[in-house]
Amino acid sequence: MPKLLEQKEIRLDWSDIANRRYRKPKKLKRSTGVHLSGVIKYCLGLGDQDPDEMPLCMAVGMAVEDWLIGLWPEIEWQPGEMVRDEVYATPDGKSLISLDEPFIEEARCIDEFKATWMSRRTHGADITKETKYMWQLAGNCHMADCTYARLHVLWVCGEYKFGPPKPEYFTYLLQFSEEELTKFWRGVVLANKDCVPMERHD
Repeated sequence: MPKLLEQKEIRLDWSDIANRRYRKPKKLKRSTGVHLSGVIKYCLGLGDQDPDEMPLCMAVGMAVEDWLIGLWPEIEWQPGEMVRDEVYATPDGKSLISLDEPFIEEARCIDEFKATWMSRRTHGADITKETKYMWQLAGNCHMADCTYARLHVLWVCGEYKFGPPKPEYFTYLLQFSEEELTKFWRGVVLANKDCVPMERHD
């Protein structure tokens, strides 16, 4: 389980909207083969039943990522496909983060953006227990040879408190150990990749 280094609520004001920099999405090609997302869905038994990946929900998630990335000019957005052991993955972004650690000023970091209708009160209380998210971050970190990840989550309905739901935007900075990443890659990805249907993008 990764270590949660920082949990932060990002509260927008009108200047954030006015000063946001538009960034044009890239047209990234997805390779034919086994993808990390497919391995994770297979292992968790999600298949096509992941509620956050229904067509309209996925469209909302893509729109959220497109908008929020404009607040983060330091992130290399859509850096392209990675491959390791014949498994493919496409992280949302890569960045350099500042660290308050001896002898380390900056570290490479994977960034992932999510929009979810789950309750933050239930699922955000300990983000490290959200297996689907943690496995995706772990896989991307292992493929990118880094140990830091920053998860951006738009909780569309917030905490599901009484009254109209209100969206909340949180970021979670996490650190994996090399041992955790290696164990995940060997025990989950490599152990199951031959059971996962290949995606075909010819």
